Amino acid sequence: MLEAYPPIYSAASREELGFDLRRLGRRPMGAQSDVIRACALSLQTHRATNLVGEMGTGKTTIGTAAATLAGFERVLVLCPPHLVRKWQREVKATVPSANAVIVRTISDLEKVRHAGGWPLFVILSREHAKLSYRWEPAVVTRHVIEGSGAARDEQGGVVALTCCPSCFSPIVDDEGLPLETEDLGRKKHICEQCHGPLWQADCRGPRRYPLADYIARHMPGYFDLLLIDEQHEYKARGSAQGLAAGTLAEACKAVLTLTGTLMGGYSSTLFYLLWRFSPAVREEFGYGDEAKWVSRYGIVERISRKTGEDDAYEDGRSSRRKSYRTRVVEKPGVSPAVLFHLIANTAFLRLADALPMRPRASHSVRPVWVPA
Repeated sequence: MLEAYPPIYSAASREELGFDLRRLGRRPMGAQSDVIRACALSLQTHRATNLVGEMGTGKTTIGTAAATLAGFERVLVLCPPHLVRKWQREVKATVPSANAVIVRTISDLEKVRHAGGWPLFVILSREHAKLSYRWEPAVVTRHVIEGSGAARDEQGGVVALTCCPSCFSPIVDDEGLPLETEDLGRKKHICEQCHGPLWQADCRGPRRYPLADYIARHMPGYFDLLLIDEQHEYKARGSAQGLAAGTLAEACKAVLTLTGTLMGGYSSTLFYLLWRFSPAVREEFGYGDEAKWVSRYGIVERISRKTGEDDAYEDGRSSRRKSYRTRVVEKPGVSPAVLFHLIANTAFLRLADALPMRPRASHSVRPVWVPA
């Protein structure tokens, strides 16, 4: 295995890489120094790097140190809202010369362009990255008198029509039936005549804008690295925070993810994590290829059952034909072949490896397994 897939980093070559850990404000413990060098080397080689470490291994310190030693000058940190202050303290403690700034609004992002101190760490909570303003339907009401050729009520008289605020065309569905305001409030619509929006911002709601979209539109390529904490929380296909993280990954030049539990038990939980943050996965799989991923790397169970007796298609009228239905269910587990998408750019760290070495007591006894 080592001959077929030689590692890009080994402890024997640590001195040849030139990463000076003495620049850090904290002294790494145990295997932290090797993981820092390995992640820094992977960041210089690959566009996406993953760090999988148990709780308490110091992933925040390792990620901050690796980003600094790899030479990234502008780093965007995406983390849970309750860890924003912690990230700011950890960055300043790990890299004393760094400037750690917390952003919550568009004005804070614009101030970042003129912020001093290098390297620069911009810390953004996932809530501010994903949350936008509330919206409501934008329509006007036209009153049509009976006999004008428009829709009429049964009793005759004035009929109220919901119309587009731009071209004043009646708003109807695919079947030509008028849409009510309640229908327009379920999802955003556009006018079929002028293609104008039939929605507007709700002034009664909070005045905010998703900072992930702002960075993608107005600051693409500004940040050298996107550092994502708690990567496993972005595994859902349609979650707002998952979509925001994917948008930020496209707007930054490289990505470093930190997590303690990469897989949630099923192979499908890995798909969108790797698809959003790994260009190699996107080259092979499309956004809607989750079933293809599960069939290749997952464990599936096919359940076939005979249709019920009340089903008209159970028995043949002139033969012994029987009808069966089959459904596919994903089971817990993953194929070892999925490691080919991880082994080249992923570092794994256990808590026992991160602890400082302690001398073994002379009187300690190791348990020995004795066959019966």
